[in-house]
Amino acid sequence: MKRSIERKLERAREDLNKIAEVRGMQDPLVLQKSQSLDELVNRFLQLQHQKNKKATPSSFSRTKGLPFP
Repeated sequence: MKRSIERKLERAREDLNKIAEVRGMQDPLVLQKSQSLDELVNRFLQLQHQKNKKATPSSFSRTKGLPFP
């Protein structure tokens, strides 16, 4: 799933750059594409956070926040 979102992010970024070159940064379509890209970035970061959240509780002590010996 991560790879799929990464591909979508790259494609959305490329589209945004092409449209912005032609229409300018203040064009409504450019702003819409920028918002869509922001949503994809947020989704990607949420997935990263969930992945990291699942990996960390078992590797750290609850009392000291240090790795188990």
